[in-house]
Amino acid sequence: MTSKDEKGGRWTFHNPLGEGFPAKAWVESGSITSVGVTQYLRERGGPRIFAELANKALATKLKSCGLLEREKGRRFYFPPEPGPEPRLVTWQTPYKHATRQVAYPYVSKKSGRVVFWVHHSLRAHLRSLGSQWLLQLEPGYVFTRDGIAFVASEHVGRLTTKKVSLERNQQVLNHLLFWAWFLRDDKESIWIPCGDQRFVFEASFAGGRVTFGIPADRRRVRELVDTSPDIDWGELEEGISDERQDEE
Repeated sequence: MTSKDEKGGRWTFHNPLGEGFPAKAWVESGSITSVGVTQYLRERGGPRIFAELANKALATKLKSCGLLEREKGRRFYFPPEPGPEPRLVTWQTPYKHATRQVAYPYVSKKSGRVVFWVHHSLRAHLRSLGSQWLLQLEPGYVFTRDGIAFVASEHVGRLTTKKVSLERNQQVLNHLLFWAWFLRDDKESIWIPCGDQRFVFEASFAGGRVTFGIPADRRRVRELVDTSPDIDWGELEEGISDERQDEE
C-alpha cells in the first residue's frame, strides 16, 4: 500500500525492508526516510496522501472480514452463500442476539421465482475532523441478478434511491449498530492494521447536541434496535424485470 507524492517519492505504512514487503528486493536501505505522522501531516500534500493510505488500509481490513468490493462507488458488500440459501449473520445487539439476512434472494410474489439478490453493503472512509480522525460508515445495498452479476444501475438507481430515502432513524441506527459490531470482530474497539501499526476507533458513535427538535418525537433505544433492517423491495422488481426484457 504505497502512494506517490509530488516529488516522486513513495510512502507506505509498512517497513520497506521488513519481511513480506512486495518490493523489498528493489529497495535500497539508504533511500528510506521514516517520518512521524504528526510531522508528515504538516507537510504539503501530507494530509491527502495520508488519507489515501489510510483508506487503502481500511479497504484491506474490510476485505479481510469477508466482504467483496464493488469498485464503482467503493462499496463493500456481503457475498452470497454457495447455493440458493440466504447468508445469515447472528450478532449481538445492545440487548440480545439477533439474526440478519445480509445477502438473500428476492422472490417474486407473482411468479414465485428469484428476481434479484439483495446484499447489505457499506461505504466506509477515514476522515479528519480538526485534529481527530473519524471512521465514517454509510450503510446501503448492492443488487445482483444471481448473487454475482450486478444489476445495471440505470434500472435500479431511481427506485433504490426512492426506497432507501424512506428509511427512518430506527433503520439507519440498526444498520450502524450492526456494522460497528461487525467491524469490531470480537474486540472492544475497531482495529485497522496499517503495517506494524494500527488505527484504533471506539465502537461508540460521534455525536452532539442541537438546539431544535420535536419534543414528542421520541423512541426507546430497545425499540430502535429491534426495528427490521430491511424494507420492501416490491417496486424494484418491476425495474429489474424491465431490464431483463430489454436484453431479450
